[in-house]
Amino acid sequence: MTTNSNEKSLVAFLSETRSRIKVGSSIHELAKSTLGLMSQELGFIGGSIYFFNPDTQTLHHLLYESRKSSRLIHRLLDPQLNRLTCKLGTNPESGIEACINAKRRMISPSIEHVAQGFLPDSVLRSIQKSSRLHSLLLNPILQGNDVVGLLIVGHNKDFSQSDLQAIDIISEQLAQPFSSMIEQTRLLNQLGDSLTNTNLEPEKPTIKFTLRVTPSMHRELERCAAQKGISKADVMRHAAAEYLEQQNEPVELGSGLKDDSPQNDTPENVFV
Repeated sequence: MTTNSNEKSLVAFLSETRSRIKVGSSIHELAKSTLGLMSQELGFIGGSIYFFNPDTQTLHHLLYESRKSSRLIHRLLDPQLNRLTCKLGTNPESGIEACINAKRRMISPSIEHVAQGFLPDSVLRSIQKSSRLHSLLLNPILQGNDVVGLLIVGHNKDFSQSDLQAIDIISEQLAQPFSSMIEQTRLLNQLGDSLTNTNLEPEKPTIKFTLRVTPSMHRELERCAAQKGISKADVMRHAAAEYLEQQNEPVELGSGLKDDSPQNDTPENVFV
């Protein structure tokens, strides 16, 4: 393939990646399509994408993808990586932590060095041997000065300058959706904390009832409400509160009101 055709292929690949990001795919869909395109168009053996939460300093594996000729690697890695959630500081000797801490690209010939402590040594050795891995590249996904993710790709030869350029551009394109994911996580955590605090507060009892009063009592309620500029319900609440303060014991609402009306008054309903 000529240099010109390589450049055209790279431009087409980056354009396709950018368009998939713009359509608002989920993070997992985005990771899958990105790794698939990288393997198909750039000839990489396989790769992984990780989401990094700077608030908790935790690395979460999103997806691993490999070429059809490397399905053995996929079978070895898939059950391991699907459970991978690591807090920074647990494997300080690994290349993964070194890359995140340095916020710089890293290239290594050995997957054992890169993923030391993250995966069993036997799995790492099997991958190294079966894939004929020559170079492994780790590229931090940066939003500003914050690491929000990590892109790892393997190659059976040295990475070219166009490969490195493509990986840099892809990482830049992934930064915004990864950053949005962090913001969504923060909002969900804040909402969860707010709900937890609300549940811890004692509930204030709410009582709804219908009180039967005589017409003269109803007129007195209306007069008091108009005089004080409050609702009839508030008049009843204030009267009940004053009575309870004096008696310091429960009382049936309405029994503390004086009734001077004739005994033949017909009660009517007041909704409070």
